[in-house]
Amino acid sequence: MRGLLACALLTACYREPSDSCGVAGSCAPDGPPPIQTCSTLPTQLTKDQTITGGSWLAAEFGDDPFAIISFKMDGMHDSILGTKEDLLAGAATFLPVASGDETREFRSPRLAVGGHELFVRVDEQMETVNFIASMARAGGDDQWAAFMPLDLRDQDDTPFTILLGADASVPTLTAPRRMLLVYGLTAGFDEFEEDTARNLWKRVLHHTAVYTPPFTGQAHLSADGKRLIYVSLNVPLDQSTISVVERQSLDTEFDVTGTTLPVEATRPARPTLSADCSHLFYDDEGGSVHVVTY
Repeated sequence: MRGLLACALLTACYREPSDSCGVAGSCAPDGPPPIQTCSTLPTQLTKDQTITGGSWLAAEFGDDPFAIISFKMDGMHDSILGTKEDLLAGAATFLPVASGDETREFRSPRLAVGGHELFVRVDEQMETVNFIASMARAGGDDQWAAFMPLDLRDQDDTPFTILLGADASVPTLTAPRRMLLVYGLTAGFDEFEEDTARNLWKRVLHHTAVYTPPFTGQAHLSADGKRLIYVSLNVPLDQSTISVVERQSLDTEFDVTGTTLPVEATRPARPTLSADCSHLFYDDEGGSVHVVTY
């Protein structure tokens, strides 16, 4: 099954001037897009809006909006749903993008900045090692091409073994791009750098620092790679926060003391902060997903 997936042709790749697809088998990049970032982190929220049930919500609100959500189809199989409707306008209709079944589940989806790439962990019941895959859509279209497994390499260039339950992060807009594989409370996380010439991602850093608030997992990097957005779980109080630590450059470690982003839920999870820090997406323990406007 994996061989068939790896050999699937990528039928759509959206590229504007200075836009990089960054998908194996896709078009070559014209150069890095402008990096979106924000000078200061938000300290007050304007609105915390409940959208729908599910988890791992991520969205883009630009000229070509798209939103994705992780959802258990029929309450059984982890699948990915998507919509081009404006989430801020109210209720949206999500349609299947990738439907799981008895042999394959699609988990931990991350929508790249710009909304034209989707990264997920693919869990196959017949495999002992699962994998990270990506897919692309053309601009103005809501049709996604076939998933393509990412070629992940360790620092010695050997194939990287993905730990069970690993979550891929939103890729940065740096050149080359960076992304994370996050393992949870005790295992830390690995940082990878994209090699477009070889169509692979190579591990460059392994992070195990002790942060305050403490690192629990479900993390991603900001568009410029200088901020780490993560979940911090306070076990005695059964509450969590969404926190951010910063670093001076891609070659330095993150500061150990972070900033907490304001949300309404007492146990937010699976956060994605928009590149300009204007919106935060997360889900709560009640099974609803939220869009926070700052």
